[in-house]
Amino acid sequence: MSLSNGPGRWLQQHLTAQHFLWLLALASLLIAWNRGLALLYGMLALVLATLLVSWLLPWLALRQIQVSVRQIDSASAGGEVTLEYQFQLPKTRYLMLLREDLEYIDQPVTHRIPMLADGDRLRTYSHCPYRGVFPIQGVEIGCCWPFGFVSQYRQLEIPERQIIVAPQVVAVQTLPGGAGNDNALIEYQHTSQPHAQEEYCGLREYRPHDSLKHVHWSASARHQQLLVREYNSHAQPDFLLVLDNDRADDIGEAPLSTFEFAVSLAASLMEWAKHQQQPMRLLVHGNHATDIAIGGHHRGSSDYLSALAWTQADDDEPYGTRVEQALMKYPNSATLITVRNLSQPAVLPDIHGGHIDILIADQSFIYPMQSWQEGWSQPSANHYQLHLHASSKLERQFRYGAF
Repeated sequence: MSLSNGPGRWLQQHLTAQHFLWLLALASLLIAWNRGLALLYGMLALVLATLLVSWLLPWLALRQIQVSVRQIDSASAGGEVTLEYQFQLPKTRYLMLLREDLEYIDQPVTHRIPMLADGDRLRTYSHCPYRGVFPIQGVEIGCCWPFGFVSQYRQLEIPERQIIVAPQVVAVQTLPGGAGNDNALIEYQHTSQPHAQEEYCGLREYRPHDSLKHVHWSASARHQQLLVREYNSHAQPDFLLVLDNDRADDIGEAPLSTFEFAVSLAASLMEWAKHQQQPMRLLVHGNHATDIAIGGHHRGSSDYLSALAWTQADDDEPYGTRVEQALMKYPNSATLITVRNLSQPAVLPDIHGGHIDILIADQSFIYPMQSWQEGWSQPSANHYQLHLHASSKLERQFRYGAF
């Protein structure tokens, strides 16, 4: 029997330096009391003094310490989170400890700091498999000075901080009717808000959504009504992406669930739109509702990754209802992108423009070893469907030539 699996392992786990000193003190007391040896009385006093100092001095060293913490750089699910701690203390301390007990790690992690001075900073790195927002409500600081036998800890209150972990993003090369030479969903359209290659084609009456900068003021004065310039443009299509936040549609457990899969997909599509300057609008419902447009002529916020870190499957409205509301709010969107479950697909309203319908085999998150349909199809001219499952590699489905 090896020591790692027998008595040696038990001794390694339970016989610490502190326990050894207590046993030594007890043995010294018994022998000295029985034999009357003054040397052992002295040894007993020395051991007890060592233990007393080991308990008292760490507690004194933990006084008047303040800690602040912040997140360094952005983080995404499945990646590394970097935190930076800064310390304020009256004088240098030794053999200090910092214990991290974060929501997304299984067990607390203790960081040893041999010497700590005022203003020192410590960066820690931890793996986070989950997307979300994780609060930091306190910091646990410890000390084992001077002998390292006893570790004392103190919980320090800090202003509440949050660790924001964005969804995982995969590389998207193109969409049907998006970048490249695939123009299946790009239409020759009339617009009073040019944002691509355009040419002036005349005047028309002002509509409530028109920008005042396109009003032709001299012509409006002559005709006694507001007239705006109209353009013909081979414009990039506006994509409208509606995320399904219905709690009833979330199958599986994070990070392997249909909702987390859809959030990662939405983040990847928005990242593609940002880099390709394709106009895309993301609609998220639930307790952290979001309406963000990026790319092309949009001038809104681009902090979509942070918004997707907050979102949860906490909406009570059916996905089909949310899609209908989105089309009523943005009727001029050229291409609608929906993401829904395959086993119980949401009933969608009539869609007159382009439609990219992404169907997730939700049962694949429960039975991942079964065979599931995957790939693109085109039911009609402006209607594309993409079948995905829990093990799908999104990079393959959105590469050039995939559809």
